[in-house]
Amino acid sequence: MKRFLTAVWLLVMVFAIPGLAGAQDHSVSLVIEGETVEPDVPPLIHNQRTLVPVRVVAEGLGADVDWDGETRTATITNDDTILKLQLDNPVAELNGQRVEMDAPPMIRNQRMLLPLRFVGEAMGITVGWEDLTRTVYVNQTYTVTINGEDVSGKVKIYQLKNEPYVEIETIAGKLGLDTRYQEENRMILDNYSENWEITPGKPLKVTQSSETTGLKSKKSGVVKQIDFKTVVPLRSLEDLTEGSVETDLKKREIHIERLRNVEGITVEDGVTVSIQTSAPVKPIDFTLVGPHRIVLDIPASVLSEEFLDSLGELEELKTDSDNSDIETGTKEEDSEQANDEMDSEDPEEPDQSEQVEENYEGQAGTGSTDEEDQKPASGIFVLPLPWEEEGPSNTEVKDTDSSSEEDKDVVDPEVKEQGVHEILDNLSPEEVIEKYPAIREIRFSQFEESPYIVRVVLELNRKSNYQIVSDENGLQIKLDPLPPKLGYLIVVDAGHGGKDPGAQGVSGNVEKDFNLDVAQRLVKLLKQYKEFQVVATRQDDTFLTLDERVQIANDMNADLFISIHANAYRPTSRGTETYYYHQRSKNLAHVIHRHLLNATGFPDRKVQTAPFYVIKHTDMPAVLTETGFMTNQYENQMMLKPEFRQKVAESLAAGIRDYYLNYE
Repeated sequence: MKRFLTAVWLLVMVFAIPGLAGAQDHSVSLVIEGETVEPDVPPLIHNQRTLVPVRVVAEGLGADVDWDGETRTATITNDDTILKLQLDNPVAELNGQRVEMDAPPMIRNQRMLLPLRFVGEAMGITVGWEDLTRTVYVNQTYTVTINGEDVSGKVKIYQLKNEPYVEIETIAGKLGLDTRYQEENRMILDNYSENWEITPGKPLKVTQSSETTGLKSKKSGVVKQIDFKTVVPLRSLEDLTEGSVETDLKKREIHIERLRNVEGITVEDGVTVSIQTSAPVKPIDFTLVGPHRIVLDIPASVLSEEFLDSLGELEELKTDSDNSDIETGTKEEDSEQANDEMDSEDPEEPDQSEQVEENYEGQAGTGSTDEEDQKPASGIFVLPLPWEEEGPSNTEVKDTDSSSEEDKDVVDPEVKEQGVHEILDNLSPEEVIEKYPAIREIRFSQFEESPYIVRVVLELNRKSNYQIVSDENGLQIKLDPLPPKLGYLIVVDAGHGGKDPGAQGVSGNVEKDFNLDVAQRLVKLLKQYKEFQVVATRQDDTFLTLDERVQIANDMNADLFISIHANAYRPTSRGTETYYYHQRSKNLAHVIHRHLLNATGFPDRKVQTAPFYVIKHTDMPAVLTETGFMTNQYENQMMLKPEFRQKVAESLAAGIRDYYLNYE
């Protein structure tokens, strides 16, 4: 193979190098398999490419190189690879397939010039450019494995004059180590016991260590930048990764291993999940819906035999039903951000609120893959939870997509007797968690063995914010769950707020104040009904984005959403109107509008459909009310009166109660 590399260079290569415009007089060094090559004619720069003149192709080279003068075609044959290149033709033929090149072969001074980067990739050669020293490196490709996974196509090894150099950022990512840049080229690698400073052109050094403080040096070598990627000496890998590195330079094989044991999983105070590991780890986390789940993938890790043995009689979990989260990588689709109050899409567009995006390939959001049939490398296990021994401790409405209409109407006898808000208001946060657990189930598996990944899934009774804290003993996942859903949940949204005043009235008043006053009155009225659980999107003069309002309702699995507004247009414009978007909201809109219209006494502008963001993207029946026009002298004067606002709030409460009793 080495003789083949020399042959390719002797045939003459063109290597595109960024940043060489105008650098016609500077020399370029060539290093092939760690040895500097000096052709009889020095390399030169032409049209921002490095050219190396050809010599007579010698017999006995590792590859056969044939020249057809009639067709002006060179044929390079090596093992099972046949590459044909024709002068001035940008299309090559690789094993019978047409392939585009970045530059066509050409003749200069009776010598043929070839595009090196293309030939290198086609013939399995590693080619790299070091801009600092203006050096081109050419060598055979290495086989590289990380924890048993073949990453040869993702991690490049460059054979420099003294030793191999490896690209560190990709390796660190595969091992679950943290890398970050403090400056453009200054990388910090955290292996959880030491912080390494990695800067091209400078020696590797430790800036922070669990054993010592301050700066300390280690035998490591000088960092380089090849192909504008940070590379380090192969001999420094064990220090950098705290793993084991086995090399066979003759066979060109490098095997890197850094595995951490998952030694236990425990739950504390109902909202803190601890994952004990043999050394610090950095998980990849994402969320799923239907039901709400938090998924943690711990790279370069295995379930310890001691941990599995400690579970006693716990056997493999069912592997056939609701375990797609631990069998396949699926990530919740990001919600669309709201810039305008109204969307422009057609009202009949299918609801996409429950779609999820398959977007996982070793880490969340890096690519898509079809893994529906993928099974974990080992069985799936369920961790016993402390409160399960006492049986179900609550009748909280479960947040699943399989709930029937009948299930929605089931009300806890305690709720019927005391009322939702009476119960919640008399419980401390700790008592709420104890009575209504946030965690439904914790399951885990050896998700993959190539590469090694342990997956832990926290299935929740309701959505929860969370924070992950890593230390030398492992991980802590600290939950901040939403309140439990105990009754018929209504979200009351006071439109606008904070920096967004909404419409302006003829008296200088602003819409956000009217909306908030009516919403606060409505919340108080609705709380009088024991089976109603009421949540306000805002309780003061606070700005919320449209998407934040929607997420409050969707995250809490609300049963009804109402957004309160006032209108503005011409001074002569008058009337009350109610909007809905989805067909499921039509009955609610008509019931609310009938009650509201009787309260205002304003002209009837009817029930209408419109793609307002907050009623389009909510997952439950949702309406938006426009009480009257603040730009009309009479209607604005009425909306300034406290007694009128109370009357409006009472009509909305009556409408919601009417809908609940007769349509739900």
